[in-house]
Amino acid sequence: MIIDARGLKHPEPLRKLLGHFSTLCSIQDFVDLLVDDEKEVKQVKIYAAMSGSECEAEKQDGHYRVRIKSPCA
Repeated sequence: MIIDARGLKHPEPLRKLLGHFSTLCSIQDFVDLLVDDEKEVKQVKIYAAMSGSECEAEKQDGHYRVRIKSPCA
């Protein structure tokens, strides 16, 4: 699943992720979140660590792709 949160400001990208986070254990192995700002990447990494999920980020074409892996995998 890809969640496109480009153009959104804090806290909206994290809210969009939270809306889909419950599907990580039941349906998805991971969720990709697209954001514009490195600050958003840091916020998502903090949330992922607190929830027991793994998280990795890479910069692509002017935005960041943050992959959050299921804590159940």
